Order: sequence, then C-alpha cells, then structure tokens
Amino acid sequence: MRGRPDVRATPGAPHDHPRTTGRDVRQHGPGNLLDLRKPLVWGYFFTHHARPALEAVVPLLQAQGYRVIALYLEDKDDRKDPDLWWLHVEKTEVHTPDSLHERNQALYRFAEEHGLDAYDGMDVGAID
Repeated sequence: MRGRPDVRATPGAPHDHPRTTGRDVRQHGPGNLLDLRKPLVWGYFFTHHARPALEAVVPLLQAQGYRVIALYLEDKDDRKDPDLWWLHVEKTEVHTPDSLHERNQALYRFAEEHGLDAYDGMDVGAID
C-alpha cells in the first residue's frame, strides 16, 4: 500500500484541498514536488465498522472509474477496541484546487448516502 504523503483533505475546511501554490504539492519531504498540472494517482479512503458495507460500495465506485487498492481491518492496540475497516480506492486524474474540493464534497456525500461511517480523505502520489 502507498505511504500517505503530507497532503490530506480536512473536513469542514473552506476548501478540502492541499495548501499549494496551485501547481505543485510537496510529497514525502523537502524537495519532492508533484506537478499538479500532470496526471497523478489520487487515493481516497472510506471507513466503516463492518466490512459488508464497504464491499457493497465497491462496484459503485468501480463503475465511476475507481480502482480498489485495499479493503482491510485496521490493527488494534487493544482487542476490545471496535473494528474499523478501511477501503482505499484510487483514480489517476488531474485536479485543480476547485476540482479537488468538488471531488471531496462528492465523496463525503457518497459516504453519507451509502451509510458509511466516514469518507476519511485523500492522498496523492506520482504515477509509478
């Protein structure tokens, strides 16, 4: 699974997008800039307390062009902690700050409409 760079959407922020100059975003430390004018791999994350709800939305997301990267149970510090399942999907695309904000808003709505616990945000990386 990809490491998550220092770029995340923040729910409720005026624009749920990376704070950038509009052209570049820093990934994995100083000097590693991604050019936002080129296609990048955008990862999006959903959570739920039970696996079946996430499995049910997989075909809907695939129909929208998302690739499923992982569906997994988060490691627990204590066995008594509640389960937390993660669904990680990706899409290769170009975003502006406004289009990324629109994407995040749509995914928050998607999670709510399908009864998921949360849309947890996004990450971005270069195309391998």
